[in-house]
Amino acid sequence: MLCTMPEDRAHNTVPGTVHGSVNQIGTVHGDVHIHSAPVGPSVDLALRIASSVAEPKVRTEALVQIAATVFETDPGRGEQVIGLVLGSAPTGWNITSLARSIASCAPERAALLVEPILAGTDDPDLRASAAIALLRTRTVPDRAIPLVRVAAADGLSERDREDRDFILRHFADEMAAVDVPHAIDIVRDISSHEWSYGYVSSERLEEATAVSRDYGFALFDHYYRARRTGDGQDLDRKSLAIAVAGTDLYCAEAVTARIHSDSIRVDALCEMTKEVTDREQAEFWLQDATEIAKRAGTRKVLGVVAAAAVKLDPALSRQLTQQVIDGASAMDLLYFADSLAATDPAQAEQIVVRALAMDVSHTTAWFRFMRVAKAFAEFDPARALRTLNSIEIRREEDSARIETAEILVKIATGMAVWDAGDAKAVLNRAQQELRPVAPSPYSRANAVWRDLAETLARIDPNVVQHLAGQLSGQDHALKAMATGVVRACASRTA
Repeated sequence: MLCTMPEDRAHNTVPGTVHGSVNQIGTVHGDVHIHSAPVGPSVDLALRIASSVAEPKVRTEALVQIAATVFETDPGRGEQVIGLVLGSAPTGWNITSLARSIASCAPERAALLVEPILAGTDDPDLRASAAIALLRTRTVPDRAIPLVRVAAADGLSERDREDRDFILRHFADEMAAVDVPHAIDIVRDISSHEWSYGYVSSERLEEATAVSRDYGFALFDHYYRARRTGDGQDLDRKSLAIAVAGTDLYCAEAVTARIHSDSIRVDALCEMTKEVTDREQAEFWLQDATEIAKRAGTRKVLGVVAAAAVKLDPALSRQLTQQVIDGASAMDLLYFADSLAATDPAQAEQIVVRALAMDVSHTTAWFRFMRVAKAFAEFDPARALRTLNSIEIRREEDSARIETAEILVKIATGMAVWDAGDAKAVLNRAQQELRPVAPSPYSRANAVWRDLAETLARIDPNVVQHLAGQLSGQDHALKAMATGVVRACASRTA
């Protein structure tokens, strides 16, 4: 049975029209605007949803997440939820997770939670996690730093190499905030093997550099040494180059020069143009990318440059756009639309329409359509919905359903600002996509359920409660929804 949210009347429509409204229990009342706004989301609603989780372990995990979120805006209520956590037979891991989550907003309370675990556990993994939690509180660095040093050496040499290096990486990140030299020493202890399989995100290097420039560059140097040879690391080099483009032009260019693939090198140069405020430098990198793309001669690479040139060199962008679309296949057009979606959405949408006039019945085309729709959803939900509704290819597997639901939730989140009724209709479509997905603690569907509940809770908490009531037995979805509701509460009080 489907939740009594609004009927799916947005399938062939766009925002701005009235499709029926919903009262507080979510029934449809024809073409009338919705009633006055319902009461906002509450912590009590999140707790009720969490209490409906049947599996004790998952229920405790839900309470931990609620407590951590509530503590940021309401320490008194957060303390009440911590009482519920402590009364639910939590594991040491639950307590450590909670302590780590509240360490920045309630450091003294976090330290009190984690001290008994440090004193009483023989599990080296748990002790290591607890030491990091204590370090994160910043309240007792003189006590925490030796603990982390001991934990880093305690049996880690006997571990599987990847597991050992994963733990060391977390130690280093936390240590950098209070003891940069020791954090750098930990980085140097990490084997080059770990860095060769671990993907380097630009965000992580940027965060590390914000904590300490020396630590950020030590991290960069370690990654770079592991990746400066071999043809199989081009994507990692691309990420590294983008990460440091805004702070060290020499390093960025040195890494880019070692990228073997023309297409990945062009991608890197074009992304690097977004990381600098110096227009002349950005234009220099765009020129390099243009020369490489013209030598490569493929539509895909030319399209990447055309997208990057929209603001830096409009004339070049128009010239390359014409080269790309003349005689292009449907897939070439979709790749180009994906590249253009963020910089020239109107042009990207026109290209999607052009591709739709061709044979695009295969699943690869579906994936590319979804990429374009997701890009639109970030800043133009109406355009994203039009694109999604134009896709006639239907895929029923779980991964496709999750992808579709994720985009629908993003669309609804943007829509909710101006039309709660339309946003509800789109969320109804999203939950219908998610219902058949096989439950799993590791499924990406859980994050979509969380975001769906967060958006819906801002519009009509009563519908969230009704929907949760229909998900009995789907513990991980319910846990995610409880988290979404409490996040909606936090956003209202922040």
